[in-house]
Amino acid sequence: MTKYHLYKHGKQHLLVFVSVFALGACAGGSSLNKSWVMPSQFAGETLYPAADEALYSTAAPEPLKVSADIQSLLAQALRHNPVIKIAQSRQREAIANKDNIDAGFMPKVEVGARTTRTRTGNEASLDKAVTNQLTRGSAELRIPIDVFGKQSASSHAAAYAVVQVSAELQDTRLKIMRDVVVAALDAAEQSQLLELNARQLTTNRTSEQLTKLRYTKGQANIVDVLQQRDLVASLRQETPSLVSRRQDALDNLSLLSGNLPGSVTVGEFKKSPTIPEVAGVVTPQSLLGVRPDLQALKAGLDAADRRLAAAIRDRLPSFEFSSSAIATLMSGDISSVVTGTLSAAFTLFDGGAKRSIVRAERAALEQKGATYIEAWLRAVVEVDGFLSEEQRRAKEYDLAVARLDNARKLYGAAERRYRLGASDYLPVLSAKRTIEQQERSLLSLKASLMRARVRLHTAMGGKVWTENMEQEASAEAQLRTASTEV
Repeated sequence: MTKYHLYKHGKQHLLVFVSVFALGACAGGSSLNKSWVMPSQFAGETLYPAADEALYSTAAPEPLKVSADIQSLLAQALRHNPVIKIAQSRQREAIANKDNIDAGFMPKVEVGARTTRTRTGNEASLDKAVTNQLTRGSAELRIPIDVFGKQSASSHAAAYAVVQVSAELQDTRLKIMRDVVVAALDAAEQSQLLELNARQLTTNRTSEQLTKLRYTKGQANIVDVLQQRDLVASLRQETPSLVSRRQDALDNLSLLSGNLPGSVTVGEFKKSPTIPEVAGVVTPQSLLGVRPDLQALKAGLDAADRRLAAAIRDRLPSFEFSSSAIATLMSGDISSVVTGTLSAAFTLFDGGAKRSIVRAERAALEQKGATYIEAWLRAVVEVDGFLSEEQRRAKEYDLAVARLDNARKLYGAAERRYRLGASDYLPVLSAKRTIEQQERSLLSLKASLMRARVRLHTAMGGKVWTENMEQEASAEAQLRTASTEV
C-alpha cells in the first residue's frame, strides 16, 4: 500500500473518530437537562401564624356570591374590559405559535412550473428563425425526521406557553372581578357615609340652634355657640370630599366594565353588600395548584425546561428525507427524473455558539425557578396578611357593634330623662351625635372587613359567582387537561 493510500485511509479514520466522539459528547450533554424540582426546604407544610390549623383546606374556596347588580357589572367587565381582551389576544397568539411549530412535523410539498420560449435566427441569412419552447414542472416532498426529539421539545415548550397564557388570562379575569367587587364596596360605603353626613348635619344644626337659644338666655357662653358652629362647618366641608370619592368609585366601576366614566350611576350601590366569612384557609402548598398566577409561572418554568432540552438536542445531527420529481417537455418529447434523498446535517464546529445558547437557556430556567419560589412565598405572605387583617377587622367590627349598642342605650336613657323633665334636650342631641359617630365608624369598619374578605378569598384562588360560571369551569378543566397532556 502506498503512502498516499495510507494517508487517505488514516484521514478517513480520523474523521470517523472525530465524528463519533462529537456525537457521544452531544448525546452525553443531553443528559444535563434535569427537571426542575422544588427545593427541599419547602417540602414540608408551612402554617400560617394567623390561622387555626383546623381551618386548613386543600381546595380553593367556593365561588363568592354577590348581589345581582354586581353580577351585572361583572358580566360587562368579562365581556368588555380591555385588559381581559389583551390577555385573550395573547392566548390566541400563543395557540397560533404552537400550531406553527407543530406544522414543522408535517410533510411539505412544493410544486412549481416554468416555461421558457427561445427564438434563434440569423439576420443576414434568408432562413426562418427557429422557435423552441421548454416546459418544466417539478414537485418536491420534504419530510422532517425528529430522531433526537428536538422538534418534540420545541412543541412541548409551545404547549406549555399556551398553558401559561391561559393561566394568566384566568388570573387577569380573577383580579378584574375582585376589583369590581371592591369598587362596588367603595361606592356603597361613600353613599352611606353621604347619607349619614346629611343626618349628622341636621342633628348638629338643631344642636347649634338650641345652644344659641341658651346663649340668649344666659345659660351658655359664646364658646359653646362657636363649637357647635365649627361642628356644622366641619360636616359641610366633608360633603364635597365624600361626593368626589363616591364618584371616583363609580368611575372605577365604569372603567373596569369597559365603559366611559358616568355610565355607572349610584343605582343600587347605596347599601354595602355582605361578604360571607371564608370557611377554610388554603394550605401554602395547595396555593401552587389553586392560584392561576402561580400556575402560569409553573407553566413558564416547564416551557423553559423544554426550551433547554431543545437547545441541547440542537447540538445533535438533524435528518430530513426529501424526494423530487421533474418533468420536462421539449419539442414534444417528455423526460422525467425522480430522486429520493436522506440528508443529515451536523455542526462540527461553531465557535461555542450552541453551547452558549444552552448555558443561556439553563440560566433562564434557574431564573424562572427562583421567580416561581419567590412568587409562591409572596403568595403565602399575602394570604397570611389578609387573614390577619380579616380577623383584626372582625374584632374591631364586633367592638364597634357593642359600642353602638351602648350608645343607643345612652340615647334612650337621655330621652326618658327629657320626657320626665329631669333635663333639657341637649343631652339627647349629644347622645344622638354619639350614635351617628359610632354608625360612621361602623360603616367604615364593615366596608374594610368586606374588602379584606374579598381580597383573602381571591388570594386563595377563589372566584366570584357569575352566570357563566359553568363555562369558566369547563375552560379551567380544559386548561388542566392541556397541562397534564404536555
